[in-house]
Amino acid sequence: MMRDPTLIGTVQDVHGSTVTVELTSETVTGLSFVNGEGYRIGQVGSFVRIPLGFVDLFGVVSQVGAGAAPERDDNRELYGNRWLRVQLVGEGTRGGHFERGVSQHPTIDDRVHIVTEADLRAIYGPGEPDDFVAVGHLASAESIPALIDINKLVTRHAAVVGTTGAGKSTTVAGLLTSLSEGIRYPSSRIVVLDIHGEYAKALADRSTVFRVSADVAKGGRMLQVPFWALSFDELVALALGNLNDSQASVVADLIVALKKESLKNPLMVSII
Repeated sequence: MMRDPTLIGTVQDVHGSTVTVELTSETVTGLSFVNGEGYRIGQVGSFVRIPLGFVDLFGVVSQVGAGAAPERDDNRELYGNRWLRVQLVGEGTRGGHFERGVSQHPTIDDRVHIVTEADLRAIYGPGEPDDFVAVGHLASAESIPALIDINKLVTRHAAVVGTTGAGKSTTVAGLLTSLSEGIRYPSSRIVVLDIHGEYAKALADRSTVFRVSADVAKGGRMLQVPFWALSFDELVALALGNLNDSQASVVADLIVALKKESLKNPLMVSII
């Protein structure tokens, strides 16, 4: 009987969402090829799949070697270092969608397989639907785009973090480029506070740049913040300094009057 080329080992220990896997004697750590595609085996960060009936459990390798083996006791000694420690991250029905979290756990001697490109498509989502944008490709499968849910990105707090040179600015520029596509997102409006001047050149074909100390002679645009963009306390502190209660009341009445006037004449600009 021909051996399954995706099989790499069996489950030998289960502790919550942490699973210890013993590699088979035929498994060669490093790189393996399945249907012409290369996959990492026995490397931290690689994915594994554990079939349970009609459900597939997916996990990420977190430790490799002798340290990943089950704890020894007085009557047993484990030889070799062909062990993996796996953190379960989600599950999916065969041919269905991937969901985070697991509703069941593997048992001893359940088979463990490498995750193929078809499995990765189930995890990361096929195609490129309208409410997702691509920010790159998976390192383990370049044909699969890395997608971000736009609805969750723009309606929640988000952060792009990484070490120096990891590509944070490039990633943000790519996101801004995707989100500012006029045909795809005609109603998008984006304000970028570019303290270090990183994005003006990358987005030159679709952005208007305002600067605090702009060189008007060279076509620069001055940044002018309208007073109604500030709260009352911010405006007073910036323009007038400390005021007593009587003075603040007079200024507040004047500001309300100016705002009402601006509604009647939208082209009027008031600078304080």
